[in-house]
Amino acid sequence: MASRSSSRTLILSLAVLLAAPAANAAQSLSDAIAEDYRTELKALFEHFHRNPELSFLEHETAARLADDSANPASR
Repeated sequence: MASRSSSRTLILSLAVLLAAPAANAAQSLSDAIAEDYRTELKALFEHFHRNPELSFLEHETAARLADDSANPASR
């Protein structure tokens, strides 16, 4: 029985060690997404919702996205 308990402990220890970097990476990704939304996407989201266009007639939306893509510094 001691061997079985040791195996379980080893497996559990390995699982914890392997999960830690994944949890840290997930948090880093979450932080990066939140920062990108705060600095870049929030204003764009708000602009599009303040200035709606009909489906398939999104001329101003397309122009705004094209301008933002061509001139990322102008944001």
